[in-house]
Amino acid sequence: MTSASALRGGVLRWYERYLGEPETEMDVFVGFSLFAGGVAMGLLGFGVFAGSLTVPAEDMLFWQLREVAVPLAALALPVFTLGVVVLLPVDHRARYLAGGGLLVCLAAMGVFVATYPYDWNVQTGADYSGVGIAIYAFGLVVSVVATGAALVSYHVQRSRAPETVTAAVDPETSPDSSGASSGRDSVSDEQVEQDIAEAMEGTEFSWGGVASPETTRLTFTEDEVDEATVSGNFDPDSATQTRSAGVDDSVANLRKLQGREKQEATGGSTDDQAAALRELREQQRAEELATADDESVLDRVRGLFGRDES
Repeated sequence: MTSASALRGGVLRWYERYLGEPETEMDVFVGFSLFAGGVAMGLLGFGVFAGSLTVPAEDMLFWQLREVAVPLAALALPVFTLGVVVLLPVDHRARYLAGGGLLVCLAAMGVFVATYPYDWNVQTGADYSGVGIAIYAFGLVVSVVATGAALVSYHVQRSRAPETVTAAVDPETSPDSSGASSGRDSVSDEQVEQDIAEAMEGTEFSWGGVASPETTRLTFTEDEVDEATVSGNFDPDSATQTRSAGVDDSVANLRKLQGREKQEATGGSTDDQAAALRELREQQRAEELATADDESVLDRVRGLFGRDES
């Protein structure tokens, strides 16, 4: 079993290497059998015919050996050609044609065996040698034509295979792809970047497992700030700035929120400060007048009491 499997694998590998992928394993083994059988029949027929030359013509064995040698040698070529056609990966019609040629040759050899030697190539009586040779010639021509057609078809297929592979690997060589190839060559870097941006749109990335922030960042240029200042009457000097200087400021702010310290209110503009100053002065004047009135009233009361005592 091991040797048979090795022989079978070797035959298949040889076929794939030199002829291509077989349709079925049966085609491979039948083709090789017919091929080898044709060669063996030819050698055997030549050997038997050579052996008949050593026998005298008066002996019946001479004619019997030739009756065996001629069919073997004549059928060797049709069997050989049929084996070649079966081995080649070609259309089945070539195989049918080669098989038909072999059958015609078999019919011719049947005529030879039935008529040899008494009615084959004789001077008197019926001679069937012409009929047998004509039938055999027709069958042999059919077998040779089938083999030639199979070889030509196989050669054409092998010659077209590299062109097909080249066209599949390099589509720029084909006429239909000339426009497409020129279009690919004219693609600019901007189009490539645009395609990448469209493909990456909506895709989220994380660096080292840290999720990307989804906050919005506002950026302004100096020109935009100047335009906003002019159009909105924005006064940079009147803006309230809050800075954290340290822990003490934080504690003081916390106390202010709790109500432990009085909050200081500051005016943001010069007009507010002037109005506050006027109010403070009027308040001081009112307090001075009230104090003066109180003192005058006390002086009058003291004067009255002083007179009574006197």
